[in-house]
Amino acid sequence: MKHLLRKSFLKTILFIIILPLSIGCSTTKDVTHPSEETVSSSEPPVKKEDYQGPKAKVAITKFIDTSSSLKNTGQTEEGVAEMLGSALSATNRFIVQMSLLETKQPMKGADLLIEGTITQFEPGKGLIIKTPSHVTLLLNVSDIKTGRKLISQNIEGNATPMEKAIKMAIEESAKLIVAKTPSEYYRVPSSPPSPKESLKSPKTQPEKTSSPPTPPVVKSGPPLRVIQVIWSNVNLRDGPGTNYKKVGSINQGTSMELLEDKGNWLRVRLQNGNEVWVSKQATTLAPKTTPPSSSIPAPPSTAVKPNPM
Repeated sequence: MKHLLRKSFLKTILFIIILPLSIGCSTTKDVTHPSEETVSSSEPPVKKEDYQGPKAKVAITKFIDTSSSLKNTGQTEEGVAEMLGSALSATNRFIVQMSLLETKQPMKGADLLIEGTITQFEPGKGLIIKTPSHVTLLLNVSDIKTGRKLISQNIEGNATPMEKAIKMAIEESAKLIVAKTPSEYYRVPSSPPSPKESLKSPKTQPEKTSSPPTPPVVKSGPPLRVIQVIWSNVNLRDGPGTNYKKVGSINQGTSMELLEDKGNWLRVRLQNGNEVWVSKQATTLAPKTTPPSSSIPAPPSTAVKPNPM
């Protein structure tokens, strides 16, 4: 007798909750819902979210009731599944398909399969000091093609009365699915083009013919001065001084283009295009020394080999 009273109590609660939601639901069509849904007269209406992005296709199967207090409540299993479908539709992020038959094969076109189990269903007790009602749902979301499980989590609802606890668990389930659904499943356009618009040929604008751009006029300066090496061998550096890194050496008679004159150093361009620094003393720009005028001839000096710098 006690079991029958609990079962009757549950059916009454679910009838109050599900009746407004089940008007637009079908086991063979996508779930369609009004823009505002109400759980009971004491609860505020649930409005659809203002979301215009791509959607994911999901299929929801009939929930399984394994709670210890209530058994074989087919109305419970179908009702909770329909409530979850309504909550997901209200997010505007999902195209929901209901499959309330006891089958693992949802309708074609869906990418995600949502399955649920009612593991706990305890109505509140007490007349003066009431304990809250408690409901626990085990939610599983998997990829239909690969079978890969994406979400598996327990969702609880504790509130008074029982319809509020159920509503709480359903809302938390919808939030969890929105948060943990991978972005690649959101691939259905929110508002696909109508067949008439897709048949219209796109308007083609006449191609604009334009003449090729005129290359800029480069003013050529005077040709660079060419100098030669007069030492038998001279070092090349990456800066104007012996404290700079040695980058190579060249021999006597090598021609170079003069780029910059900086004191005793010259910046030159070699025949291979490299720009380096070389000592001015080793080139044809070396200052010429004038021998001192004297009637007495200077003593012969020994030849000194120049430092390659």
